[in-house]
Amino acid sequence: MSNTNKTKTSVEKTTESSNSAEFERVFSDISVISPDEFTAKYVPSIVLIAEAEVLYCTALKDRKVLVESGLSSETIDKLKDAAGALRFVVAEESKIASNETGWREKVDEARELHDNVLHYLHFALRNNSELLSRLREISGGKSNQHLVQQLANFCAFGKEHVEELKQVGFDVSLLDKAAESSARLGDILGTAKAEKGNDVRKIHNQAYTYLKTLMKEVRDHGKFVFRKDKQNRRCYTSEYYRKQRRKINGNRVTPEAAEQCEAA
Repeated sequence: MSNTNKTKTSVEKTTESSNSAEFERVFSDISVISPDEFTAKYVPSIVLIAEAEVLYCTALKDRKVLVESGLSSETIDKLKDAAGALRFVVAEESKIASNETGWREKVDEARELHDNVLHYLHFALRNNSELLSRLREISGGKSNQHLVQQLANFCAFGKEHVEELKQVGFDVSLLDKAAESSARLGDILGTAKAEKGNDVRKIHNQAYTYLKTLMKEVRDHGKFVFRKDKQNRRCYTSEYYRKQRRKINGNRVTPEAAEQCEAA
């Protein structure tokens, strides 16, 4: 591995560890947010995170006057952790999506092997109605779970009829490959199901809502404090919404998003 790649990997690990720690620090606040409190995601998560980080730096600079206006100093400090927490959740969600793509590829490979073995079994035993009936019994069902079981079934059933399979040019090593594929796919599907069970989407919504709520509170105080200072007041509004606001006249945003723009 090159020095550049090593440095990049080290930075990525450090960032991930930092975001994980920030997530842990605010998890108790995030976890109590109920679905009926979720904030609509008019702003993409990665954009919200970037704006939160800029807002945090701005609020640090203006901490004294913001606190004098009634804003809790703790709210400013939590803003950084909340942004890191959402970044961590987005990264975890991305990992799960990547894993899902990987297991779908494995499913496609296993299904191709399944269809090939079934094709040969059916042809090799075409003149034996009793065996064909058994073959139909062990190959019923189209789900991924059925696929896992059928690959194992084909291995056991095929080994009972190796000579018939050889006569039609079948590579009998594919029977063991079917069993291996069944075991491997079973593990992959089990892991994928467990990951989905963690309900990362719900945590994403909670972390998003938590960050957005903190940002609104800081921005409200900032706009109040700098109500006569247009330049500084602008620092407490959303650049994303300002861009969206410019599109309203062209009907390129929904009425709900337009209403959000007016409040930002």
